[in-house]
Amino acid sequence: MRKSPRIVAVEIAIHAHATEDLDKVKHSLANIIPENIRSSVKTKLRYLKGHYGNPIARITTRIEKKSALEFVKSIVSRMDENERRILSLYISSRYDRKQGRLFLRFSKQDAFRGYLRIMEGDDVIKVTIVFAGSPSLDEVKQFFEGLGVK
Repeated sequence: MRKSPRIVAVEIAIHAHATEDLDKVKHSLANIIPENIRSSVKTKLRYLKGHYGNPIARITTRIEKKSALEFVKSIVSRMDENERRILSLYISSRYDRKQGRLFLRFSKQDAFRGYLRIMEGDDVIKVTIVFAGSPSLDEVKQFFEGLGVK
């Protein structure tokens, strides 16, 4: 029997557009990070320009080792049953076997209110789960099934 895939990091990125309140966007980011590791998570803030020269703030962070696994367990445990079903369906199309990465997107507005909702689009919180090596899609699915994603 193979060992369960090991998560080595979680990378998170969120953008604040000129029309958004940067503090509210930071609050959305903080809300998806478990409280017990929130204070140890360091964020980076970069200012960029959009296609039409509009200012965009990009906030990124990387959570590693045990905290990364804790983060993943936390987001799954905070999802309602419907969101877990959606996650189960997304794994196949959002997992890159060559890179060993699972790409997820969550609603910024819902995260601000403390809810986790998977969402398509650009105005989201992008979460990349990085696995050690390149586990198979089946191994990644089994890992998430063990966390209650069915």
